Amino acid sequence: MSTTLTTTTPIRRSALAGPAARLGANWIDETTEWAADYGDVSAEIAAATSACVVADWGPTDKLAVKGPGGRRVLDELGIGAPLGATASAVLGETPLRSWALAPDETLLIVAADGAAAGTVTAAVEAAAGTVTNLSSGLAGIRVVGPAARELLIEICAVDLAADRFAEGRIAMAPMGNVRVTFARRDVRDVPGFELLVARDQAAYLFEALLHLGAIHGVRPVGQRAIDALSGGTRW
Repeated sequence: MSTTLTTTTPIRRSALAGPAARLGANWIDETTEWAADYGDVSAEIAAATSACVVADWGPTDKLAVKGPGGRRVLDELGIGAPLGATASAVLGETPLRSWALAPDETLLIVAADGAAAGTVTAAVEAAAGTVTNLSSGLAGIRVVGPAARELLIEICAVDLAADRFAEGRIAMAPMGNVRVTFARRDVRDVPGFELLVARDQAAYLFEALLHLGAIHGVRPVGQRAIDALSGGTRW
């Protein structure tokens, strides 16, 4: 009698997997249900440079560093950011985004590759910092394109004029009755924003942005289009 052993690789599923599937997304791979594309990467890139696109930001892990000494620890590790702003950094060989939300709270966003979050957590804790993994509670959305500001001001009261809302600046405000933490993050010369929202509200916000953005020619895009626009520099 023979015994057959099977192994199952966990599937990591985006909070936007449902609406993305309905819109025809192709996944990054069979175990990562994040949109790689929607069937025509060239058209997605063209929309991002001429109109506006909405993309699923990820997969990423979100690590909250809290406590009065948190910013000091991050500055000593070289991965801090100015208060109220975001910055790209590298810890060893691990690239990340640092969001300095408050004097005692910074959010670190790293690739969800199975190792990066552990590397960052170990380094911060070794330097006497406290880390909480918020990955299961937060989802990310990117809005990119010449009409990105016009789309967001329809549902957000923050003044997003380029000369008042600088690159890297963070704000917290409702968008369509959803509490959102967001930052300006241009993709090379194309205006862009990164949005963080509670996971259970992400699909609603994603669909609301697509609906409201119809007048601006908005369309969903996958990670391949964002990578092409940024030259592969996600962080």
